[in-house]
Order: sequence, then structure tokens, then C-alpha cells
Amino acid sequence: MKLLTPILFAVGFVVAGCSGAQSESAAGGDMMSQTKNMEPPGMDGMAVAASSPMKAKASSRMPAEENGFQLASQRSVIQNRLVIRHADLTLRVDNLEKVEKNVQKLVRGFGGYVDNASSTDLDSDHPTLTVSMRVPSQSFDEAMSQIEALGIRTGKSIKSEDVTEQVVDMDARIKSMLVQEETYRALLKAARRLDDVISLQQQLTDVRGQIESIQGQRKSLASQASLSSISLTLTQSAIAHQAPKDPNWLAQTWGESTTQMGSLLRGVAAFAIWFAVFCPLWVPLLWLAVRAFKAAQPKKQPMNA
Repeated sequence: MKLLTPILFAVGFVVAGCSGAQSESAAGGDMMSQTKNMEPPGMDGMAVAASSPMKAKASSRMPAEENGFQLASQRSVIQNRLVIRHADLTLRVDNLEKVEKNVQKLVRGFGGYVDNASSTDLDSDHPTLTVSMRVPSQSFDEAMSQIEALGIRTGKSIKSEDVTEQVVDMDARIKSMLVQEETYRALLKAARRLDDVISLQQQLTDVRGQIESIQGQRKSLASQASLSSISLTLTQSAIAHQAPKDPNWLAQTWGESTTQMGSLLRGVAAFAIWFAVFCPLWVPLLWLAVRAFKAAQPKKQPMNA
């Protein structure tokens, strides 16, 4: 009995603790349910209102994305603008012929071509070569840089002209005139009077001429914008005078001098022949002129002693 009493006391204590824990958990559940029931009816609205800024934020991304797309489109338009570029470049080089070959090689490497070339004073101490070339517009800056490296730059100028708006305007005019042309064609098919037919044909001819003229101008502007032009002037540096390398220079000089002397003598002989042949004409005229001159002179009065 003495041992059974503490055991029963311990079992009772454990059972009491478990029932207490269940009652506390039940009480806690009741309190939570009461707290939930005590929430004001506007809490759901507040939750919805809290979620609305997120929706607004998400919706605000759409105009930003549209603006970004517009900016990207504007950048692409700027990058694709039609700009006519022309450069004038002057270089002083040591060897004119060598640099000319290098320039032609560079131009062909960039996909361009030499438009024309002219040279002056090749036998002098300062020969000059002028080369006009066309290179793709996207390679213009690189071509200028490599050409400048071939010599010493003494002059440079670059001109640019943006013709994008002109081309856009031409496209709009062409589109409008094509619609006008189709209208005239439809009216011509429906025309029955001879005067109307003649008038519509004349208007069709005028519109077609304007369309072809504008298309030609547009093609010219687009070609100038796609291929930039470079005008290059090369001057050779002065070098010390050297003796002629021709071993026959003495014989050549003697031959040229005797040829010139023979030409001079032939000229003098020809003049003498012409002078003698025309004597019957100019001798009497000269005699009459001398007599008239003497007759016009005042006679001298004799002096009295």
C-alpha cells in the first residue's frame, strides 16, 4: 500500500496534465476563431486594395515596354539614315607610283572602285596625282584612316548631307502619284467621249513622267548615300636632282638641236621666197608711199645772204 500510493498519485498527476493541455489547446482554438470573427468586414477589401498596387505596377510596365520598343525603333531609324559623305584628302608621299598601287588595292579591299585618276608634272620634281574613288558608306571611316597612313596629311575636309527626309518625301510622293495614276486609268477605261480620252491620256503621261523623274532622283540619292566619295591628291616629296640615266643623252641633245636649227633655216628660206615672189605687189606700193611722204614734208626756204 505504501508503494501503490505514490504510483497512483503520479498517474493522476499525468492525467491531469494531459487534460489541462487539451483544454488550453481548445481554448486557444476558440480564441483564434473569436479573433477571426472579430475582424472588421473591410479586411478583405484591404487585401484586394493591397494587391491593386501590384497590378498597377505590372500594368505600368506595359507603357514602359512600349516606350522601349519605340526607342529601339528610333535607334534603328537613326542607324539606317541616308547620309551622303564626301572627303577631300591631300597627302605628301615619297613614292607616287607605289602609293597609287596601294590606294587602288585598299579601295578594292573595301568593295569600292576608282572613279577616275589624273596626273600632272610627272617629269618634274613635284609630280601630282589626283584619284577619285567610291567606297561603301559603312567603310568610309576605316578607308580614310588607312589611306591617311600612306603618307603625310597636308589637307583634309569631310562634308556630310543627310537626305533621309528627302527620300521619305519622295517615297510619299511616288505612292500618291501611283494612286493618282490608277485613278486616271480607271477613268480612261470608263471614258466614252474623245475629248475625255485625250485629256486623260495626257494626264496619265504627265503623271508617269513625274513618277519616273522622282524615282530617278531617289535612286541617285540612295546610290550616293550607299557609296561615299573620296577625292585624294598625292604630291611627291622633293628629291635631290640627279644626273640623267640615259647614256645617249648627248646624241639625243645634238639631234634635237640640229633639228631645231634646220627648222629655223627652212623658215628663213621660206620667208625670203615669199618676199621675192610678192615683190611686184609690195615694191610699187612702197615707192608710192615714200613719194607721198616726201611730198607732204614742207620745203625748206633758201637763206638770204
